[in-house]
Amino acid sequence: MSKTLSIIVVTLLLSLGAVNSYAGYNDARKHYYSRSNKSSYKSLFAISRELTKSGLYFAAVPFLKEYLVRFPKFKSDQLDRLVERLVDRVGIRQFEVMPINVLARINTPTIRYVLSKKLFRQRKFKAALKELRSGIPMTHSIKPFALMITASIETILKQHKDAAKSYQICIARSNLALKKGGLTGQKKRQLTITRDYCLVGVARSTFSYGNYQDANLNYLDLEKGSHIWPEILFEEAWNSFYLKDYNRTLGKLVTYKAPIFTHIVNPEIEVLKALTYLELCLWDDARNAVDTFYNKHKKKSDQLIKYVKNHYRDYRHFYLLTKSRTEGAKGKGKIIDKIVESIIRDPAYGEMLIAFQGGRDEFAVLKSFPADKFKKEVKSNLQSALLLQRDLIGAYAQKVFRQQARDFKKMLVNMSYIKLEVLSRRKSDIYMNVSDTDGKRGDFQHLLRNEKQYFWNFNGEFWADELGDYVFALRSECRQ
Repeated sequence: MSKTLSIIVVTLLLSLGAVNSYAGYNDARKHYYSRSNKSSYKSLFAISRELTKSGLYFAAVPFLKEYLVRFPKFKSDQLDRLVERLVDRVGIRQFEVMPINVLARINTPTIRYVLSKKLFRQRKFKAALKELRSGIPMTHSIKPFALMITASIETILKQHKDAAKSYQICIARSNLALKKGGLTGQKKRQLTITRDYCLVGVARSTFSYGNYQDANLNYLDLEKGSHIWPEILFEEAWNSFYLKDYNRTLGKLVTYKAPIFTHIVNPEIEVLKALTYLELCLWDDARNAVDTFYNKHKKKSDQLIKYVKNHYRDYRHFYLLTKSRTEGAKGKGKIIDKIVESIIRDPAYGEMLIAFQGGRDEFAVLKSFPADKFKKEVKSNLQSALLLQRDLIGAYAQKVFRQQARDFKKMLVNMSYIKLEVLSRRKSDIYMNVSDTDGKRGDFQHLLRNEKQYFWNFNGEFWADELGDYVFALRSECRQ
């Protein structure tokens, strides 16, 4: 195909897209002007539906929200399909900000899911569980996501058997949905992540029973290529700790030193490492882990707490902070830059940002349409929806920062307790005339392994297929 012909074909396709967009927009416009009086709100549904057909998703949201307030029972099956389509494009949080009393009287599966998520975030777990169990059919496309929240709530409420069952059904429904054709890349990614979290949920439920051996096997069901594997590796380390396989705990934790994980921010990794040395009675190692943590993080923690306090609820600031990092900017401080890096790699943040960028493209589509009162209102709605989306992105980032600040503060306290425990136990050994060590460190004989595992020296290199499989070979110095 010649270059000229390629340009003609592309131009024609763009023109056809513009025609289809205008057709839907013009139908919405007709509904807008056909309203008999200002109190007639039934046309709001039709306006929102036609704007959605034209690809003006964010512009459609305020019209639909107004409709939901006025006429919650009108054409519930059509309403559910429309809300589901908009949720796929603009995200669930655009609807989650609506009042609970409005959401509660709309009897459609997708709105029930929105309501359950809002209740869950407000820690109204029993109310959320009621909506999830009764308001969403098993065959509905939103069901895998609803099952994951259901299982999470059941775990919180210590209904572990119910949680394990819900996680298993979630895995099955997610896999079934993934086998269907016609999924967008975003939908496929959402289902894959949901399934993976449910896989991990089975391991967590098993862990909660104290069955650490089975939990260890369950964690292996999660593939290393999963989006969530880097954060779950830490849970595996804790499971090994409870199995008293301390060398394997240290091996899993050392994986976080690999260059590919430089974006991971989890101060508890260092705390678990210090605790593990403590259980091995390696006092110098435990003390060095504590001292290193303080030297490395005390000043950063103070900086982080001050930063969060100075920008409390300034959602625009946190949006611009993450946006600038996606464009390559740095310089806010090492710990702040690292947290921002972890945020922009988060799939949830990525989905919100992609939706926001798509919403901004709607202005270009709208620009080509003739100016009138309807266009002015559509443009105003689009602006308000995008401002909300910007603040939602900023609020998400700010929440991560606040949680990290709390985590660092808590881990600094935990490290102080570990340091006191090291001093206490070491003093006890001195009184008992117990030698700290005979000078011998790692040895192959201290390595616990099964017939499917083999020994390989670790010389500081991190290979992709070995990540998460490292094991230390330290001898415990504890008195028998």
